[in-house]
Amino acid sequence: MRFPNTVMSEPRCTRDELLSENRRLRAALARERSSGKQQDAGNAGASACSEDAAAPHGGRTPFQRIFRASPVALSLSDLEESRFVDVNPAMCRLVGYEREELVGRSPVELGLWKNPGERDEVLARLDHESALRDYEVALRTRTGETRDLLASFQLLRMEGAEVLLSVLADISARKQAERSLREAKQEAEDLARFRSSVVTNVTHEVRTPLTVILGFTSILREGVDGPHRRFVDLIERSGRRLLMTLDSILDLAQLESGTLEVEAHSQSVLPVLDSVANTTRPFAEEKDLAFETHLPSEPLYAEIDSELLARALGHLLDNAVKFTDEGRVSLRASASEDGEQVLLDVTDTGVGIDEAFVPKLFDTFSQESSGMKRDYQGSGMGLTVAAKLVDRLNGEVHVESQKGEGSTFTVALPRTGEASNPHSARARAA
Repeated sequence: MRFPNTVMSEPRCTRDELLSENRRLRAALARERSSGKQQDAGNAGASACSEDAAAPHGGRTPFQRIFRASPVALSLSDLEESRFVDVNPAMCRLVGYEREELVGRSPVELGLWKNPGERDEVLARLDHESALRDYEVALRTRTGETRDLLASFQLLRMEGAEVLLSVLADISARKQAERSLREAKQEAEDLARFRSSVVTNVTHEVRTPLTVILGFTSILREGVDGPHRRFVDLIERSGRRLLMTLDSILDLAQLESGTLEVEAHSQSVLPVLDSVANTTRPFAEEKDLAFETHLPSEPLYAEIDSELLARALGHLLDNAVKFTDEGRVSLRASASEDGEQVLLDVTDTGVGIDEAFVPKLFDTFSQESSGMKRDYQGSGMGLTVAAKLVDRLNGEVHVESQKGEGSTFTVALPRTGEASNPHSARARAA
């Protein structure tokens, strides 16, 4: 009887089941030896795969019954000539040949090994080992299709002759899924890098003229008085908002593509906080908000890239100012109680955050109020970028907030003992 190609399917076998089948066969053979019922390899195989349904189960040994009924592809091969002594029905279905076409012929003669080097390696290892398990091989079926197999090879002695028991499980579907996943991952990484490149170029083309506009806006302010002064202020505020949005887009693209360069070394965080505070203070004062800083007199050291930390804190402070209409915004630095972390707190007396929205707070483009009629404008990227930047510095961002009373965002960074040389840090990173 010929096994049609449509019958070929992957046995649903795990690695443990594969090893279990091997153990069952060896145990059955051992029992036969001890009971004196062992047959020679040819007879054992012939009985195991015989289509003679009239023979009662009692007429076959346990080894033969297991060999015949196993859902896993099994074969017995003569070691001297590497020819099949016998195969079970699952093996026939796997490779697409009838039993009569396999027995007496070698896998090489039939062209079953896709990579002959794998066969040579198996035989070479079996010269030194009695068993070989968890070995992946590729076989070619009758139709030329390649099947990926998880194989176990066991040397057995039957009636004085050594034979090779091969136990094969088809893992083609799993291997194809792994290949597809790797290809999809590579495509996603290539797309992310391409997107980052495009965003970087476009951002640069917009950022350059915008920087010029903001530069001349500062000069215009000095020469404009009266009611026209507010137009200059509006141009500057809008320009800076656009500039921050561009920086957020660029940071997010580089973070997601993995192309953002980090040059971190141990240094005090206080100069970074001073710089960010000086940049943010004018915007707070424009809204008549009190802007406070609470910085210790002694340095606090952490492994940071000062530019990335400044950008992260800039987003948090900008967010605090934007969502606070009255009261204050403060920036505080301290060491944790156990001394293991540097804590940077950005606190405001603004609108606060609903507890139900907190889990979505750091999602890209996420804002508690949405739509064109939302209360506060913005891209919704600031907190996302801030959290990702801090993550690149091996830190975390935590938030405590109460609706209508304000929020505190805390950046927690691993604390270090002293400053280090930035050049040596770059060398380590390289």
